[in-house]
Amino acid sequence: MTAPLTNGSDGVPEIPSYLRPLRSVLLAVLDHRGRVADANQGFLALASAADNPPSGQDVRSLFINPRFGELLDKAESATDGEVFTGWMTLGNMDGESETWVGGVYRQGAHLVVACEREVEQDRQLQRQLLALTEDYADQERALVRANRTLSQRAEEIERLLRTDLLTSLPNRRHFDALLTTQIDAASRYGDPFSLLLVDLDDFKAINDTHGHLQGDEVLRCVAATLQATLRAPDVVARWGGEEFIVLVPNTDGDGAAVLAERLREAIAVMDSPAERLSVTASIGAAQWRPGESANELVGRADRALYRAKDDGRNRVVVDRRTNRSSS
Repeated sequence: MTAPLTNGSDGVPEIPSYLRPLRSVLLAVLDHRGRVADANQGFLALASAADNPPSGQDVRSLFINPRFGELLDKAESATDGEVFTGWMTLGNMDGESETWVGGVYRQGAHLVVACEREVEQDRQLQRQLLALTEDYADQERALVRANRTLSQRAEEIERLLRTDLLTSLPNRRHFDALLTTQIDAASRYGDPFSLLLVDLDDFKAINDTHGHLQGDEVLRCVAATLQATLRAPDVVARWGGEEFIVLVPNTDGDGAAVLAERLREAIAVMDSPAERLSVTASIGAAQWRPGESANELVGRADRALYRAKDDGRNRVVVDRRTNRSSS
């Protein structure tokens, strides 16, 4: 881009009409005090000025490198012609600035600023922005993967905290929570439910005679048999040692007795993990009574279980008391 411009009738350099609307080119005519005599749309946009600014707007602060004072000093030693050519940083020292390439020329009593956007620097900035965007996307994807892995591990830990490792049944901790929830629901809606305690008969003798590995296999077989025999809503958990506990929703004492007898028979005829190994179970059952705590209900089922043991094992005993006053 060259200068000088053609002077107007008033002697002030005049910007051609075809260059006035351009924003990729900066054109401005300034006096020695840095006030605007004329400017195109590109320069006005840079100065955040109105479309038709009042004559005399001071724009010295726009010149960051070189500073306007430096340009003015060079202009004093020049008659007409080139004052500065090269890269120019224009904008706001406290805000955004842009780099342009062009020059400043003295034309009579005025300075003509004529420059265009430095395309290669824009391209470099675009490349940097693209690289940063891709890097951000990679980091975001990595974060999503890490969060998914963390969530899966948290779910696995929670599952392990709820599960008995030997039998894969819910453990006592998890069952306690389920029982509390069941009592809350029964207290609100009045639906009956029952509890079964299943204890393997003479399990110590199985461990002593066949070894603890065979004993563990018996526990796994019993757990699988209980799960296969129960209904979908029923929940069986390992209560501890050779003892299992069963939550039986929407079932009164009579229904619990029928289900308990079915479980006892299933255990007695299940495939044994060792030859000539007979496995039987005693079962105590109790129906929940309104106002009864979890410990009280488990205690009644436990006492029924011990009556089954005292009566000869391999049998079912049901505590049929349905109100707390009958205890």
